[in-house]
Amino acid sequence: MSMNSTISYYNSHASEYIADTIDVDFHGTQDHFLSLLPHCAKILDFGCGSGRDIKYFRSHGFRADGIDASDEMCYQASCYTETNVRKMLFTDLVDIQSWDGIWACASLLHLSDQELSIVLYRISQALVDGGILYASFRFGEKQEVREGRFYNDMTERKFRRAMRAVRDLTLEESWVSADVKPGLEGDKWLNLILRKHSRSEQNPLLTAAYLEAQPV
Repeated sequence: MSMNSTISYYNSHASEYIADTIDVDFHGTQDHFLSLLPHCAKILDFGCGSGRDIKYFRSHGFRADGIDASDEMCYQASCYTETNVRKMLFTDLVDIQSWDGIWACASLLHLSDQELSIVLYRISQALVDGGILYASFRFGEKQEVREGRFYNDMTERKFRRAMRAVRDLTLEESWVSADVKPGLEGDKWLNLILRKHSRSEQNPLLTAAYLEAQPV
């Protein structure tokens, strides 16, 4: 299934998806992420869905903005957060040294392994030195279509393979948690915290040209 089909799903089911996720209590993970950032840090919610996390981060004094690939999600999240959520594919990210933190909660899981490697490189370029990435995936090894969406489940070992070429990101934390939505506690999620090295620590052999040459 193509990314376009997954985006079409969210355009058609935005209200249903938002109703299912907007009131989920995710404060433990949100607060841990915020604790790793400087006061008033700039955060990009990477695939923001309802805008739930943007609103939470802003309520705690952080400067948070969001992107999403779905027109309908962008519209509803913009209304909910009273800010402009940009429509953007993850592979179109071109920001350089722009964000203290990038929050990718249950969003990168719609990318193939190859797309994930490219997007991780682009995220690394968008983060400031010392910046933090949080990402979460359904825990496992499968790649399959579920309820109209493509999912790429992840283990730490599989994720390390995807980030192998991105030498300026270090995986600092990894933990598996239960789904926080009532009735889905049996579903497991992989949570990851990565930090970007300073420029002096980066491997000069890795260039954007390397990843751009890889077909998506």
